[in-house]
Amino acid sequence: FCLILYQLNQVADLFAKGLKSDMIHAMALTDYLTGLYNRTAFAEHKKLFYNAMIEQQIPIGVIQFDVNNLKYMNDTFGHEKGDELIKLTAEGLKNSFQRFGRCYRMGGDEFLVVLTGNDPEADYRLGIQLLHSYCDEINQTNMSDFSFEVAHGFVLSKGQVLEDVIKEADGKMYHNKRILKHLL
Repeated sequence: FCLILYQLNQVADLFAKGLKSDMIHAMALTDYLTGLYNRTAFAEHKKLFYNAMIEQQIPIGVIQFDVNNLKYMNDTFGHEKGDELIKLTAEGLKNSFQRFGRCYRMGGDEFLVVLTGNDPEADYRLGIQLLHSYCDEINQTNMSDFSFEVAHGFVLSKGQVLEDVIKEADGKMYHNKRILKHLL
């Protein structure tokens, strides 16, 4: 009987350690401010999923995002308001794109969405419409001179190296950012 209790206790300890390990792993992959996946999660998902999809020529949509006016917000209203803007962006990305793929906060005000559904291009079009509506809604309820905008760049990849696709999406995002700031 004592041996059975001892073995049950050992199993319970192993189970608890496994759960704790899983929790720590999940925390390591999640951005603390937004609840989105982080850069570490992206690296893991790239190895686990995206590289195989690329090898199999399965289309992947990549969208780079950058929050416009974050520096202005931080400098004018403080970093707490800047954090609120980052959280708003994350919420908009979750609501608009999470059903089509994975959303990542890559650092600062840079976000990445990887679309892995059957039709990433259609998912992008629908998701970006939802995001624009979300931004419009935020701007309508916002009583300040500040306009909430998120610049983006989309690239559809089929077999290209993911880093090259991300660079291309980044270039398109900066082009969109200049358009939104009326610098072109």
